[in-house]
Amino acid sequence: MDPKNLKSRSNLKQKIMGVTMLYAAGIREAIASNDLEKMKAVAEQAKQTVREQGDLSSALIELLEAIESLKK
Repeated sequence: MDPKNLKSRSNLKQKIMGVTMLYAAGIREAIASNDLEKMKAVAEQAKQTVREQGDLSSALIELLEAIESLKK
């Protein structure tokens, strides 16, 4: 499947759900843009996401461990 198609489908899903998800790719895209205002906006969104979601990596590890324990 074409990666561009996946990205546009993902963007459409985000718009339909009314949620803007922040991904590392979006942060890197803002950096590459050299658009200071865009970079500031993405940085604020990233800070807000971190405040709201906390340590997502640890939560994911816990989820994966729970999945593995249920498989046994």
